Amino acid sequence: MTLTKMAYEIWEIIRKNIVDDDEIDIRLIKQLIIDQRELSISNTINKGNSQGNITQYGTASGYDGGWENFAQTITLVLAQETPVTSGSDCYTNGIFWVSTTDIPSLLVMGRRPAVLRVIVNSPDLYAYKPTTLFASYDRALYAGNGRFNSGQLVSFIKNDKLGIGLKFTATPPTITSASVEAIFRDPTEISGYDDTTDEFPVGKLWPYIRAEVEAVLRRKIGSTEDIINNADNDQ
Repeated sequence: MTLTKMAYEIWEIIRKNIVDDDEIDIRLIKQLIIDQRELSISNTINKGNSQGNITQYGTASGYDGGWENFAQTITLVLAQETPVTSGSDCYTNGIFWVSTTDIPSLLVMGRRPAVLRVIVNSPDLYAYKPTTLFASYDRALYAGNGRFNSGQLVSFIKNDKLGIGLKFTATPPTITSASVEAIFRDPTEISGYDDTTDEFPVGKLWPYIRAEVEAVLRRKIGSTEDIINNADNDQ
């Protein structure tokens, strides 16, 4: 279901007849849905328990499956940076690629950004491990120095940009972009997203989100009517 359809579904429940000058605006309903989605998913991820009629997706570790129901995939263009040396012992040389644009704001899964997977797009990664590990910048600095991971690509987020780290090699692969599947705080911030045609990623949380947004709107309407009917306002 699209965000626009969700908003109208709630609006028609709240108001049997929608009028142009209604104090309940479609933009307000959409924003409430977005905000409640963030809160509901965060509670489900980080508390790791059932909530009302929410279907449990697993523990806060994020590795139990089901989170893809809330995820979207974006593609970020990457540019190679100058190789760097890190550590007092000059322990490692690394090659880094950094996205040319910021990554949209992410939900937090436990203690890490809610990134499900990162797939590097390159014509010559055959000599490296096929999967890209998502970790921290500190770990990426020492990528490939383990006994069995010399070809391991490590991705991370720093300063709102996606980075890819690899142990130094004289002939680094050509990496042009990366596809990132993640749970974003606001799905409408994704480039190209159309809230009238694209699915709004809420998984099975929609009944709960709808009920919460309805409750907020009814309180708003009740508060407005109380002000209008207040005897102190009579002339």
